[in-house]
Order: sequence, then C-alpha cells, then structure tokens
Amino acid sequence: MTSSVVDFEDILNNGFSDANTAIRSGVRARWERKMDSNADGSSDNENRKPTSSLSDRFIPNRAAMDMEKSSHAILSSSSYDGESSIGDRTDGEASEDEEHTINSVASDMSEYKTSLLGIDDSKSRILSFADKAPAPKGDTVNNLDVLYSASTTSRKNKSSTKLVSRHIPSAPTRILDAPDLLDDYYLNLLSWSDTNVLAVALSQTVYLWNAETGAIDELCNVESEGPDAHISSVSWIQEGGGHLAVGTSWGKTMLWDVNAQKQLRKMDGHSDRVGALSWNRHVLSTGGRDNLVVNHDVRIAEHKTATLANHTQEVCGLAWSPDGMTLASGANDNKLCLWDAAASSGSRPRFELTDHQAAVKALAWSPHERNLLATGGGTADRCIKFWNTQSGSMLQSVDTGSQVCALQWNPYEKEILSSHGFARNQLCLWKYPTMAKVKELDGHTARVLHMAVSPDGSQVVSAAADETLRFWDVFAPPSKSHAGKRGASELPGGAKSKKLSRTMHILSLNGNGEALAWSPHERNLLATGGGTADRCIKFWNTQSGSMLQSVDTGSQVCALQWNPYEKEILSSHGFARNQLCLWKYPTMAKVKELDGHTARVLHMAVSPDGSQVVSAAADETLRFWDVFAPPSKSHAGKRGASELPGGAKSKKLSRTMHIR
Repeated sequence: MTSSVVDFEDILNNGFSDANTAIRSGVRARWERKMDSNADGSSDNENRKPTSSLSDRFIPNRAAMDMEKSSHAILSSSSYDGESSIGDRTDGEASEDEEHTINSVASDMSEYKTSLLGIDDSKSRILSFADKAPAPKGDTVNNLDVLYSASTTSRKNKSSTKLVSRHIPSAPTRILDAPDLLDDYYLNLLSWSDTNVLAVALSQTVYLWNAETGAIDELCNVESEGPDAHISSVSWIQEGGGHLAVGTSWGKTMLWDVNAQKQLRKMDGHSDRVGALSWNRHVLSTGGRDNLVVNHDVRIAEHKTATLANHTQEVCGLAWSPDGMTLASGANDNKLCLWDAAASSGSRPRFELTDHQAAVKALAWSPHERNLLATGGGTADRCIKFWNTQSGSMLQSVDTGSQVCALQWNPYEKEILSSHGFARNQLCLWKYPTMAKVKELDGHTARVLHMAVSPDGSQVVSAAADETLRFWDVFAPPSKSHAGKRGASELPGGAKSKKLSRTMHILSLNGNGEALAWSPHERNLLATGGGTADRCIKFWNTQSGSMLQSVDTGSQVCALQWNPYEKEILSSHGFARNQLCLWKYPTMAKVKELDGHTARVLHMAVSPDGSQVVSAAADETLRFWDVFAPPSKSHAGKRGASELPGGAKSKKLSRTMHIR
C-alpha cells in the first residue's frame, strides 16, 4: 500500500513536468520579471538616490475626481503591462518589431479614448483635482465658514485678554425676561434715559424699567391699531429724560411725556414703519421702510423741517454726532450717508459711502475723537469700519466673523463694544485703534440685536432674540490706584508728573470746557465738573495732584462759579431739571436750587461786583440771578469774622436771595 502511494506522488511530480513546460504561456508573471530586474540592478539600487517625497499624505477629494476616467486608465494600464512582453526572453529586451507594435497599439488606444470618451491623456493624471471653484459673489455667505472660523478667531485672540488691568466679569450681573421681543434686525427697540429709566418695546407695548428702584411701568399699547401693529423703535430725548419718542409699524411717530404718562403729539412723515430714531436737541430724526429720513422740530406745529431722500431701501440706523453737526444714516441698501445739520428737503448728503457689503444698522460716534464714526455691517459684510466724517475717508476695517448688530463706545477709554449674531451671538470688546480683542461675553442664545449704556457709562444692557435682557459691567471709570500704576505722564520739557488722575477727569468734561473754577479762598484749589457720563464735581489740590473730594450731582455739570464772598460754589446742569445749584464747601450741602430754564444751562458768568450771576441755556434765554451778595454789616456780631478776598474782615449771615 505504501509503495503504491509513493509511485503515485512521483508520477505527479515528474510525469507532467514536460507537459506543463510545453504549454506555458509566453507572458512571464510580473513577480518573475520584478525579481530578475532586482537581481540585475541590485548594485545600481544601492547607489540610487531616493526620489523626493511629499511630507503630507494624499487625501483625495472624490467630488473633484473623474472616477470613470481614472478607472479606465488603471484597467488599460494593467492590460497593457500583461501584454507588453511577447514570449520568454532571457535577455529581457524586445525586438524592434515588437516595440513598434506596442507603440502603435498605444497610439491607437489614445486616439480611441480621445474620440470616444473625450479623455486627453496628455493633459491629465489618474489622481488629480478638478479646477478650483469660482470665487463667491460679494453677497454670498458661507454659514459653515462663519461657524468654524469663530473658534479659530477666539483662539487667536486669547492672548489679547490682558490688554486692560480692570476686571471685566464674564457673566451678566442681571438677567430680565423680555417676552415677545421682535427678532427683526432692522428695528431699534431699546433706549436708556439720562434719568436711569430703560425703555424697551415688546411687540405692541412699551415698558419702562427703573434701574434704581426696579419698578416696571407700561407706557403705551398699540393693540387698538390692529393685530399686526407693533412698536418699531424707541428713543429718549437727550436732556431731561422726560420725553420718549416711539416709532410705529404704520408710519407714525409718537412723542410721550413719561412723567405725566401722556401722549403729547403724533407726527407723520412716513408711509411705512419707522425703524430708526435719533435726537439732536429739539430735532428728532426718523428713518423708515419707505427709504426716507425725516427731521422733525418737536417744538412747532409744522414739525417736518426736512425730508432726506437718498437711500433706496429701508433706513435702519440713525445717529447724530455729539456736536450736533452731522447726521449719519445707514440702510439696507448697504449705504452710509452723512448729512449736514442744515440739510433741507432735496439736499444731497455730504458723503455717500458704499464700502459695506450688507445693511448698515450699527452706528456709534466716538466720545473721544471728533468726527470719528464706527459702523457695523450685516451678515454678508461682518465688518466694523471706522470713518473720518470730515473727509469721508475710511480709516480702518475689521472682519469680526459674524453679523454686527449694535455698537457702543466706552465713555472712559478708547474701547468699543460690538454685539453679534450667528454663530456665537456674543458681545466683543475691542481696543481702539489696534482692534485687539479684549473680551468676549457669551450668554445669549440668539443674535444680540440691541445695546444701550447706562447714564453713568459703567453698565451695558443687551437685548437679544432669545427674549432676554442682560446687564454687563463691562465699562468702568478708571480708579485712582489704576492711575498710579500707569506711571508718570510726561510734561512739556521732559518733566515728570503723577497727576494722571486729574488729566483723565478733565478729558471727561463737557465739550465747552467751562466747568473749571479756581477757588478765590484757597490757594491751589480747583473745582471741575464732568459731563453726562460723569455728573460729578471734583475738587483738586493742584500742587500735589491729589483729588480732595468728589460729589455726584445727579446730572451733567455744564459750568461752575465760586462765590467770591463765601466758600460756596454754584453749578449749572443739564438733565433732568436744567437747574442751578448752590453748594456749601467743603461739606457740599445743597443750599439752594434755582429753576426756570427749560433746557440745559450751558454757561454762567459773574458780575464785576460779584453779586449777580447770568446764565445762558439751550432754551435761548439769559437769566440773571441775585445769588451772591456781600455779607450784611448789621449781622456782624452774630456770626464772627470771615476773611474776604484781599484780607478784609466781614461778618456773614444767611441772606435772602431775590431771584428774577
């Protein structure tokens, strides 16, 4: 049995070897040819330099490949390799006839592919990318690019978070519900008055929230105008905070006396909703969906003083400059227009700027530099641009990565706060002019449509489409300790001084610069008054540069005058009562309030004998007051001696002030 098995194996191994050799194909296997080539060129391979290789791996983009072409090229290459060798050759070389046949077949195959399949081998590779897609149009937005670029931007600016020494809380200090707040980019539904009252429009109702007491009052409701009627804009008057302008969806503008809870008048001028409002003293500018800007003088019956027509789509942003000389208007036609205060109906804007690629709603005038305006563009633009409104030139443009909904300047430092939409719905604080990102404030879950600043300039409220109001302690006046850390300021001539806190305070004074008064009673004693965002009277020792005292007056300080006979100081004010106040120094007890002016009291002057004061106000009147008077001699024994300017002695007593 064993021998028969062995014989059968021998037959299998030897009996068919000749037959197998006889019928073997002339095409040698690829592995055999590869072994022969490696054996013959082993010495060359040792000295051969490696070919250059790419450091990155190839990641194919299948959407950009012609897969049918690649498949055909691979199959044809494999077939060609299998038939390229005719018969077995020990020398590994083909004859000239065989090479000619191979080249002819390859040429015919190339022509066949070109004519039948439209494939040109001379201009293609097996794995290759198609041509790049054409650049998108200017108004095209890639939402994914916005989403994934946001995190990159935040990482890039993470190192910029130490640009300020003050602490900026990341969380809001207060959150209020705002149900039915309309999610409409083109409306302006939030305004904070000088009297610390916040007005917010929720669909058909205007609510007033007192920031000091927390009380909430309903001012007006437009439900009677129809189910689709709604409030489209609100704006407080600049001085006094007692009057609120309300724009409506049917084109009317209402003026309300908040203290009396009474509607004073209703003004027309638009054929569609009024989405933007801005005050310039007694002039109210309104912008509507009818593409018009209308100026109203609220003091007179024929209130329409000018109709400005230059925009071709809805006007969604209006802002008067602090000096009242220029009106900026932005609209959905991507235009920014700058109008002179004296513009009349039919006038052309001073400048028409078209650099934005989307609607221009966010407008903010700088409180630090004259003629500096910041504007923000919508979803297709995403940029904050800065303009010199005197020359019409663009100073700077920064791509924020998302829709810019609102802008607010820091009244104390050169910083600007922006609110955004998709993708992160955040607020961003920027350092101007470097535009380094100082802080990002997250919390809202939908686009942050509106912002307003508190009267003292320290707090910002944001209103978003998530129907919430959030309060942020993002701005703050510089502290005295912070002023000392910043080092000495350099005086002309190279001298050093540490009076930086005084310099910073003076920068926050009103534009007239009249709220400065040297004391006639004490050497080196200076009194200064701050504007709307400061409201304080401060007293300084100019020899040491130290601040002796600070008193919050509750309103804008326009002018100061010392009593030449006694240690008293008279201040004139703007909102809310436009009064004069007499203070006892140094206790700063209020002696008397003098009312009568109906607008802010901008200027004061003292008569040569020191007994009378004249005040000039924005109500275009001069008023004379017998507020100062030399002490009466009859009361000399009752109060003791006091020192008058020049060293003379006099007795003083509280006196009756006759006010004309």
